[in-house]
Amino acid sequence: MLPERDLDSAFCGSQFNDLQSLLCGTLQSVLRKVTPEDAPQISDAIMTAMLTMFNSNSCKSGGVQEDALMAVSTLVEVLGEGFIKYMDAFKPFLYLGLKNHQEYQVDFPKKFCEIATHIRKFYFIFHYHY
Repeated sequence: MLPERDLDSAFCGSQFNDLQSLLCGTLQSVLRKVTPEDAPQISDAIMTAMLTMFNSNSCKSGGVQEDALMAVSTLVEVLGEGFIKYMDAFKPFLYLGLKNHQEYQVDFPKKFCEIATHIRKFYFIFHYHY
């Protein structure tokens, strides 16, 4: 994966953002086909890429952040309680998304509530049993 500054010189900002959005959409499609047994084998790489994207300047664009959050929500659905290990790193972006939900085109309050509900359910299961 090339650093963002190198890619910025090859693409103008909007093309780079479009590319990231398309990659997130493709990732969502792939994740829907991944079995729950196989998902943990690729989840670290996916979350590393998603967290890198959330921390980048390009993700300040609402569209890219929206698509990245949709990809993460699909990962949450596939991993189930296995997503708990990413919560410390993902929590600030979840809170930011909930705080800025008016900026999104899709029904993000609903999507964030679904993510939060999944995570809360798994969080309580994890802490209750362990």
